[in-house]
Amino acid sequence: MKAPISIWLPETIRCLPKKLNKIILNTKVGRDTGIATVERFAMLADEGSVQGSGSMAMVQGELTAGMTFVISRMPYELLTHMWPVNVANGARKWVIENIEGGTLTGATIDLALTESMLKRNEVGRLVLPDDAVNMTFGVQDARFKGFGDFPPADGVDGTGIVTGRTFLSSVTKGEFITNEPALLHHFQWPDRNPRSF
Repeated sequence: MKAPISIWLPETIRCLPKKLNKIILNTKVGRDTGIATVERFAMLADEGSVQGSGSMAMVQGELTAGMTFVISRMPYELLTHMWPVNVANGARKWVIENIEGGTLTGATIDLALTESMLKRNEVGRLVLPDDAVNMTFGVQDARFKGFGDFPPADGVDGTGIVTGRTFLSSVTKGEFITNEPALLHHFQWPDRNPRSF
């Protein structure tokens, strides 16, 4: 006997953004194992897509998930339309507030999460282990507002790596808009959360 599966979508995903043509979710749940296999997750638009697969299961009483997503080349504006508000909202907010345009040349995101990793610390921050997230991405002709000690930048090409606790980028081309000469090709945001050993 087949039983229907109900999937609740957060309000931010229920209404498709104007630029998004389709969302696809193909999932199987093993009755004996309890493992949910996401065979295909896809957000499709004319100018780009996000596609992924993976699995979720209870391991020693805790929900665990392993997922891989591949993001195609797409304009910055489409990326912000496809990014659900409730997914990595701090990073989403930073992108919206600091990037003014350009093209994502592609990205791969590997996630290995457990339910306990998603609990916030005493100051309300989500502190993930370094190996919980591994994202590589590229940008082309990106335009950044100034942030922190960095002046605004235009025409930026480069690559980046985001892990659970760090961000590393390499800029191959671009102009920093400043009155001072600036030669920045490689910069790193270190882990700002003390580690407990």
